[in-house]
Amino acid sequence: MKRVGIITLYHNNSNYGGILQAYALNSAVCALGYDCRVIDYVQTPMRASEKLKRKMASEGLTGTVRTAVKSSAKIVEGKVRRISGRRARPEIRARENEAAAFRSKIPHTEMCTAEELPRIAEQFDMFLCGSDQIWNMGGAGRFDPVYWLEFVPPGKGRASYAASMPLPAIPERERDTIRRRVRALDCVSVRENQGKRLLEPLRDDEIPVVLDPVFLPETACWEQLSGERLIREPYIYVYLLGDDARQREAVKALSEEMKIQIVFTPYLQSEYRACDKSFGDIRMSGGPEEFLNLIRYADFVFTDSFHASVFSILFRKQFWTFRRGRKNDRRNMDSRLESLTEMFGLADRLIDTENLTQHVYASRHLHYRTAERVLTREKACSWDYLRNTLHSMEEKGKRFHENESA
Repeated sequence: MKRVGIITLYHNNSNYGGILQAYALNSAVCALGYDCRVIDYVQTPMRASEKLKRKMASEGLTGTVRTAVKSSAKIVEGKVRRISGRRARPEIRARENEAAAFRSKIPHTEMCTAEELPRIAEQFDMFLCGSDQIWNMGGAGRFDPVYWLEFVPPGKGRASYAASMPLPAIPERERDTIRRRVRALDCVSVRENQGKRLLEPLRDDEIPVVLDPVFLPETACWEQLSGERLIREPYIYVYLLGDDARQREAVKALSEEMKIQIVFTPYLQSEYRACDKSFGDIRMSGGPEEFLNLIRYADFVFTDSFHASVFSILFRKQFWTFRRGRKNDRRNMDSRLESLTEMFGLADRLIDTENLTQHVYASRHLHYRTAERVLTREKACSWDYLRNTLHSMEEKGKRFHENESA
């Protein structure tokens, strides 16, 4: 049985969507007859001098000074948050512990740094990178070469599955590097149209857009994981990664008008936020299974999260997704939300905070007939891509070994 290694955002990841997509991709590869493991890769912290050097190269002197001022303000703000957030620690710790418990159930390697990856690579015959935002730029303004599988030795297959590149454009200084990296992959697929638009000109072949891995299992798999209903009374489930207080205020006003309680998961960025402090009638801080449960049984879902939106679609929920970030901002997350909702004919689910109550009443009866047809078609295409890619990499390995022994 051939062994497949997956590189994704796994190490110490407490984001429910990030954990569940890793679980789903590993399960899908195993279902196709391979022995699969997630590689527990931990990034080595960059030295301050190297960060400064990269910032200077990318932003110039003025931009670097501006960033330094912002960073100083963030340090002060962070200290205030830590002092103010001591009461939040039990909720944060409970969620992180539950996330770690679920993450440990996913077959994975020992923890390793970039320097140790060549040794880990000896355990596998082929490699996948994805899904999630692996092709994003870190805080130092760089792409991590590990997430492009640069550590993989010759003769072993390397491909991406539903990799996400949440950028409005590839920085010009990185363009040649990204061209070389994307051409080195045997097969490439992305999760959003934006990634296809950015990367396809750098390769000689078409780059397909495939579904996030959590779409691959049958919905019954997620229903089984979610378990029995936790909250008996009707509720709105609110799952917000951003810290926009206006979104919380708008949902609260709606809940009061509809006379329905709010269930809320606080402090999703693992830090204290004042807007989360007293929000919600019921506060839940469990693991991925609880996250699935709260979406599955909710009467309405409000979120700004990609994966909360995905599971709302899978569970056929009445949901609305708030936009995040500003246009052309590197941190703007809207491209993946737009790609998701447009694909399933659910563009009216992506909303702004203004006139929320009127918007909800006008669009609260969501029908899934079109979305179900799209899901059936796209799911088949995504399974075909994954199956054919693994087979292609397996054949590449055979040819390499035949040539080596000839």
